[in-house]
Amino acid sequence: MSVTTHRQESTRVTATVSVRVPENADADLATDAQQRLTAVDTVQTATVEAINGIDPGLSATVVTVRTTIETNGSMADLRGALSGTVGVEDVEKVTQ
Repeated sequence: MSVTTHRQESTRVTATVSVRVPENADADLATDAQQRLTAVDTVQTATVEAINGIDPGLSATVVTVRTTIETNGSMADLRGALSGTVGVEDVEKVTQ
């Protein structure tokens, strides 16, 4: 019997994204944004490096963050996954 291991390489990218954080969130803005980004399918890890902007609203705050993301997909796949995620308002930049 043979054993095959599939190892998928990860890519580290920097992304600037705007994330909607509900007013009743359990964590601070950066932590909540990081948790929401980590929940995206192609994201292995996400670390918020800086908050670039805060736009308060009635029921949620949109926070723009610069984040380091490790992904097992391509940059195009990551951009698409981020753009299609509920709560991600805008994907400004994704660079390697």
